[in-house]
Amino acid sequence: MAEAPAARRPSRGIREFAEVSAKHAEEGCHRIFRKYGFSAPIKMEHAYLGDADADAPRLRLPWLKFSSWAKYLLDSGRLPRQLCGAATLESMKPILLEFWARFRGLYPRHELFSMEGVDLSMTVPLFSHTDEGRSYKHEPLFVLSTHGCIGRGTRAYVERKKHKVPLKRRGLGLNFIGSTWGTQFMSVAVLRAVLDENQVRWTCSWTSTPRIWPS
Repeated sequence: MAEAPAARRPSRGIREFAEVSAKHAEEGCHRIFRKYGFSAPIKMEHAYLGDADADAPRLRLPWLKFSSWAKYLLDSGRLPRQLCGAATLESMKPILLEFWARFRGLYPRHELFSMEGVDLSMTVPLFSHTDEGRSYKHEPLFVLSTHGCIGRGTRAYVERKKHKVPLKRRGLGLNFIGSTWGTQFMSVAVLRAVLDENQVRWTCSWTSTPRIWPS
């Protein structure tokens, strides 16, 4: 008869996490994340939703600029891997040049190619992504995030060694390997009910979400 191993004692962080009150869950979780180095030092910005001329106070909505995420990733050496699937900045450059050469073949009149002084080897293509999740109380929650158009591929892509094919003949990998915490960079999360109440102002505020980030 096999003997089951004794359960490992939870770490101090997990024990502190378990002690967080459900009534103050967000504040308590952020405090623990910062304490143990699981919080990125990204500056919080604020947008105001609602009619500025109305009597009711406008909603102060916290959000994160993607440019702040990009600066943090660049300063910490994470940008090539987490936005382009490349190991280093130097290995990222030919991948980006190849991407834009193919993109130009499809969209030769895109506004990017008429801009002056743009270094395509340092211009990262991005997708903005909206999704709907659920809050702690199961209310619909709108989430806006940004991620790189290219990455390390998929599990099948790697297993078939497609990433080993010479760049000019390679299908560029998608951004599907790794945790979403490391590949999707959130800008805002807001309850759907709040979004519905401020629909016009929201539309005006967020249509300028960046799609292409030149360095």
